[in-house]
Amino acid sequence: AAFGAFIMGSILAETIEAESIDRLVKPVKDLFGAIFFVSVGMMVDPAMIVEYAVPIIVITLAVILGQSVFGTFGVILSGKPLKTAMQCGFSLTQIGEFAFIIASLGVSLHVTSDFLYPIVVAVSVITTFLTPYMIRLAEPASTFVDAHAIASIVVVPLMAERKSPHAVSPFGICHHVGLILISGFSVPRVHK
Repeated sequence: AAFGAFIMGSILAETIEAESIDRLVKPVKDLFGAIFFVSVGMMVDPAMIVEYAVPIIVITLAVILGQSVFGTFGVILSGKPLKTAMQCGFSLTQIGEFAFIIASLGVSLHVTSDFLYPIVVAVSVITTFLTPYMIRLAEPASTFVDAHAIASIVVVPLMAERKSPHAVSPFGICHHVGLILISGFSVPRVHK
């Protein structure tokens, strides 16, 4: 039902009546949004969070680090600068409400354990609350990374090996995978 509603909304968004439909549905959407988050809040059992604290912390850290790192590298590979890439990667550090639906579906179909749903809800709540702090951290983190080890350890020796006096472009030396991943860094010219 949730997926069908999503598809129907996607189809209606492309019609010429999308704006009027949006105005008509907005009050109902706001009402159901509030009900949804109240019901999710009611499903969070503090005793369950304490009981499963270790998996919640491990999964939260994995989500934050994984989304930040892989999101950043993906944007760097598309040719964007490091600062933009880290802002994008750091803004993706939450799992959304759709994770609740997937977890509850897994529990109802008996393909996952019952303890998974409260863990997913807790991780989602924690990562959602941490996302604004991660977004704020992106700029200082990009300044730190840009100014430190990776550019001097990896890029400069590879540029010297290539004997190129120019900064590396995002799709420059394709046979150096490490160079491609960090090519969004601003690298000073190497002079001999």
